Order: sequence, then C-alpha cells, then structure tokens
Amino acid sequence: MCTLNGDRGGQMSGLTSVISEGTNIRNAIIGLLNDAGVVKYRIEEINKTIPYDLEFSVGTTYYQALKEVIDLYAGYEMFFDIDGVFVIQSIPTTKDEASVLDESIINPLVTSENINNTFNNIYNKTEVWGSVIDTDYYTQSVTTSNNTNFIVTLDEVTELDNFGKYGIRIPSVNLYGATININNLGKKMIMDDNGQQIQEGRLLANKDYVFKYRKATDDFLLLGQYQAYGEYICTDEDCPFSINNLGYEIKQVLQFDELISDSLCQQRAKYETWLSTRMQDKISLNMVSIPYLDVNWKISYIPKSTNIKGDYIIKSINGSNTDSQINISLIEFSELYPDIV
Repeated sequence: MCTLNGDRGGQMSGLTSVISEGTNIRNAIIGLLNDAGVVKYRIEEINKTIPYDLEFSVGTTYYQALKEVIDLYAGYEMFFDIDGVFVIQSIPTTKDEASVLDESIINPLVTSENINNTFNNIYNKTEVWGSVIDTDYYTQSVTTSNNTNFIVTLDEVTELDNFGKYGIRIPSVNLYGATININNLGKKMIMDDNGQQIQEGRLLANKDYVFKYRKATDDFLLLGQYQAYGEYICTDEDCPFSINNLGYEIKQVLQFDELISDSLCQQRAKYETWLSTRMQDKISLNMVSIPYLDVNWKISYIPKSTNIKGDYIIKSINGSNTDSQINISLIEFSELYPDIV
C-alpha cells in the first residue's frame, strides 16, 4: 500500500486527471490500478457509475483517488491481501456465517485483554446533507395528468441533454409510476439511485426538485431538492440505543459533499446510524500468534471482565511473522447491519 499512498511513491503525474460522469465505477478503479502499475487485483462488481466528474490534480496519490471513488457509496473497503492482490469489496457482515474459531481455542491463547466501551459517539438519528445541486434548466410551468405524468414546458429545450439537470416545480404529490414529459419529447420514468421507480408520495406538492436525464436508460434520475438531504432514525427493538428503547433522540448532523442525491444521503444516514448505535464495544487482545488468522473473521470469545460469551469480528491484526504474540482488535458482532444498495 505504501507504493500507492505516497510513502514510497504513488503520486499521479501529468496534467489534471479526470474520471468522467457516467463511467462504470469498476472500470474507473481498474484504470487507476493499471496507471499505478498494479496488475493483480480483485474488484467486486459494484454496478454503479461515477455520478459527476472527478478531477485529480498533479501530486494526488493513487490511494487518495481510489478512496474518493469507493467512498461515493457506503459499505466498501480496499486492501492488499496476503498474496499481494489488491481487493475492493463490500465490507463483510458475516451475518450468515458461523464463527471460524470459538472460545475453546481463543481464550486459552489470550495473555491480556483491554476493553474500551465508549458511549460518547452514540447517535440514534442521523441527518446527512450532500452537495448543492446546480441545474442547467429550471421551470415552474408544469401540469399533471392524474398526478402521474408531469408535463413540463421549457422554451429553450429542443432535445434532452445527456446528464442534463432539470429543475422542476412539482405541482402535486406523485403517484407510483411517475413520469416527466418535457416539451412533448416523450414520457420518461423517474428513477432513484437503486434503479427503481420512485415510490408514491416521494415528490411533494409545490416543491422544486432536480432531475438528471440519462440517455443510456432514457429516464430521469431524481437527485432531490437543491441540496441533497437524507435522514434515518433507529427504531429497532433489538438495538438498546434506538429511540424506542432509550425514549429520547440523540442526533448527529453530517456533511458529505460527494453525495449528490437524496437517496444516497438517506443510505449514508442509515449506515452512519448503524455504525454509531452498535455500542462500539471494542476489545483489544494480546495473544499467542495464530498465523492463519485474518481480518473480517467472526470468532467467539468470552471476555474476562464479563464472562459472557459473544461473537466478535476481527478488525485488525498487529504483529509480524517472527513474533510469538500478536495484538488483535475486535468489535462486537451485530445483526443490525443495514442493506446498503
């Protein structure tokens, strides 16, 4: 990794590099890796595109560029595996996996234990503000047919621009299957970031929304109002810190300039709420080295402080091949991992 992050090279050279809007994310990542000289990689199919032009100036490291790309969507990680293969994948939830090692193996090998329970960063409600959305066109000249087809008049538009952004004042709450027809150029479905038609009631009456036309799929992607926004409130009964169980709200407000739609902000809000309501139970173990141990494994362990068996996920391993001991960092397993799409 040091050959990508600037410690031992890894700076991008030449003029400003641009990854264009609409580029397949996996193809963009492979292009960066090829430029960096990485020939062994395993990149998960993300099935997403770059939502806007990404520009990287001279001196930006390949690590920074790769991180900016994968951070566009929540729930992904990147690393080199032990065979030197560069990997980008969804962060494993291990929800349906059994423990790789149980307490009968782990506990006898532990020489010391440090538990760090922190409640300082618990939030059961998250508001996420994204980027301010610039528009290419705007109009309030909109009528509707049965609250499904929104008929739009824009005098200067003779054809739809690929990735053009259209600001439209919606006159009434939409029904399912809503479409937009600009200057009788044809009805186009309104889609969300999940590739689904927007739900009934998604568009509110007398509000301005921005829609991006996509020529490849011949539809409009709903970006949201003029600043992308999403929120999520944890009400899960199995979560001890949900609003239902605590009886009150603990809110955090976050800004992610790279998120350009309400849908992406809502997904990020759900993900960040999950991260901050899983109690952040962290355990650090010094133990006899297990050479084949790996991160993202689920193990069973009985902490000495509680004597209560639990499932934990290994988040980091520190040590070398010649050490007889290693330090591993664990976090308590939770089934509340959201379905980030």
